Amino acid sequence: MALRPIPRDTDWPEEILELAREEFWATIDVIDPSTEKVGKYDPKTDSRPIITPAAVVIEHRAARVQHIRSGLDQGGSFEWGQKRPYRVQYEPRPDDPLITKGMVVRVRTTRRNPVILRYAFQVTGAPGSDHAAVGLIDTVSEYGVIGDE
Repeated sequence: MALRPIPRDTDWPEEILELAREEFWATIDVIDPSTEKVGKYDPKTDSRPIITPAAVVIEHRAARVQHIRSGLDQGGSFEWGQKRPYRVQYEPRPDDPLITKGMVVRVRTTRRNPVILRYAFQVTGAPGSDHAAVGLIDTVSEYGVIGDE
């Protein structure tokens, strides 16, 4: 049986994005912690007040968050830790800012695994393409808990 020819007017990235949207079960924010400004240390409160909070560069974006390999055990002088790589897929927009190493992805909502709402995902890279169907953010998590919100 012969294969049908592929129509030349097909916009395959849009077709892939349409299918990928069905798997976007989470909502994410991307935060740039380098923009946060803190005040002087206050010994009474044992803290530094936040003067300017970290900028949210992408907010409430539908996404898919998935671990992509087994965790890597790492030993320190007095502790053990485990890092696990995660890939975040989202719908790119023309006005999206550059996502760089050191930014943080926060999962705001998810349909399946509420535990990931408490992880901190550190950005290790965001490979891009001018013909990509979905945006990609490579992250790593040490299963660090963000807070008891």
